[in-house]
Amino acid sequence: MVASNFVEYRRIERYADRVTMEPICTEYLNDNEVEMLKQSLKKQGYKYVGRSKDRYDNYYTSYERKSEYSTESCEIIIKAIITRLK
Repeated sequence: MVASNFVEYRRIERYADRVTMEPICTEYLNDNEVEMLKQSLKKQGYKYVGRSKDRYDNYYTSYERKSEYSTESCEIIIKAIITRLK
């Protein structure tokens, strides 16, 4: 049985007075592609944040890294969320 996985990338901007989030892209991947993606994320500097369950009982894993475009007034974080669909 091949489980499908949903991968989404988000850009989070944290200012002193507000936080904004915008989606970058989303895609469906199979299990082999997700394993290669996880290795690639680690090589690119993404850190493992945690694993949780959403309201539909699907498990998701979060990775994030601080962007090189961050400044003192605005911290930019790129977040990758891998959701394993039932």
